[in-house]
Amino acid sequence: MIKAIILILFAFSIFLTGCASNNQFHISTINKGSEYLLADVNIVDVKTGDIHASKNVLIKDGAIKAIFDADNREAMNGRQRLFGARGLYLMPGLIDGHVHLFGKMEPPGSLLPADIELNAQRMLYAGITTAVDLGGPVRSLEKLDKKYERHEFTGPDLIYSGNAITAFGGYPTTWAKFYRWPTSLVAARIMANEVSNRADIDRILGRIKAHGGDLVKIGFERQFTSAPQLSKEFLNYICERAKAHDLKVFVHLGDNQEAWQALLAGVDVFTHQIHREPILSSTLEYIKKKGVKIIPTAGVYDRASSIYHNQSPISWSPMTKALTSQSTFKKLDKFSRSSKIGFHPHIKNYLDGVAAQKEIRRGNLERLIASDIDLIIGSDSPVMGWQAGAALHEELGVLEKAGISVPDLIRKVTHDNAKHLALADRGDVKPGLRADLVLLKENPLESLDALNSIQFVIARGKIAKVGSKH
Repeated sequence: MIKAIILILFAFSIFLTGCASNNQFHISTINKGSEYLLADVNIVDVKTGDIHASKNVLIKDGAIKAIFDADNREAMNGRQRLFGARGLYLMPGLIDGHVHLFGKMEPPGSLLPADIELNAQRMLYAGITTAVDLGGPVRSLEKLDKKYERHEFTGPDLIYSGNAITAFGGYPTTWAKFYRWPTSLVAARIMANEVSNRADIDRILGRIKAHGGDLVKIGFERQFTSAPQLSKEFLNYICERAKAHDLKVFVHLGDNQEAWQALLAGVDVFTHQIHREPILSSTLEYIKKKGVKIIPTAGVYDRASSIYHNQSPISWSPMTKALTSQSTFKKLDKFSRSSKIGFHPHIKNYLDGVAAQKEIRRGNLERLIASDIDLIIGSDSPVMGWQAGAALHEELGVLEKAGISVPDLIRKVTHDNAKHLALADRGDVKPGLRADLVLLKENPLESLDALNSIQFVIARGKIAKVGSKH
């Protein structure tokens, strides 16, 4: 009976999503075949911070085949060119290390599910050519990734985990409390894989691997005092078995104690910085010793808290405006001004804590940067008020305010993200690497605002022209 209700709700909500789509942006694909030339472009060397002016870049079979000077006429003979590329800046595609294709920018509690293809296109429009999805039905993500591979859909390359593994009733299924029954049943199933024994863990890891998953996400934060949490035994077992499946382990946690348990278990990446209390010096030292990477997600908590608590008006970024319908902005404004009557007390308490912990998060971020911990740049989008694609640009802005220079940020969100995620075939503009590229009017090493000047995004050699419908 429960499965039937879930299927009916899911089918109905997909119908509603199709009726409600109202995106303002536009992506058009350009077919130049398997070989073409980007003529007279300025290559952004993200590693050195240099600009190599007036270069021709040959793309063949989805990869960068060769780079030569623009005045080399012989090398240009007979080759198709991408018109409109001349004089533009060419940089590696952005890599978002933390996304949720099944998320939404709209306020929580709606029956409508996310349009994952639309979210993927939002990311592509913003220059993202690789996205790490940390929580969504693994079969659906596999289907979308196969559509990319068959060239039926142009979007970012997907690295994905499937649903988070957690204790029964643990994070993130706690957030199903945002929804009324029976919608909460759908939400809980989409959000997590709940386990009660080792056999459950083995079954889930096998399914992730069988459906093309690249990593495992563990929900380990105890967001409420009474919330269930995975045992130390299960945490250790997940890490042990994930390594046997050649799956990296990402963990969502909140405090120092959880961080130490995760470090001792052998996780690879924290999906957020420690955000509920000041990070201890001993924790920082052990993170660095173990070589664990951290995705700070510096902006998402502040944005969600600002909307929930109806704080000062939000200045929406140009990219957010381009990617978001007016109806969504109206829903967010209405939600922000609402009384929040009916919200579960645990949810209210948690979001009140998010607001109170703002300075703690800021201080922890500054300490991470000062300690030279390996950071993976990721947006944790889309969620309430934090749009897919645009949120990565905003995250970079938050990190700039925290003291990271623009050239360093551009390197981190391309080359360094590729390195930390073991993606050796991308993250730079060099022969032999994937043709995951972005062409912009302005120099991205001078200002993050240049990311609003994207003209073309190239994903696996496939060209997308981006622009507004209006």
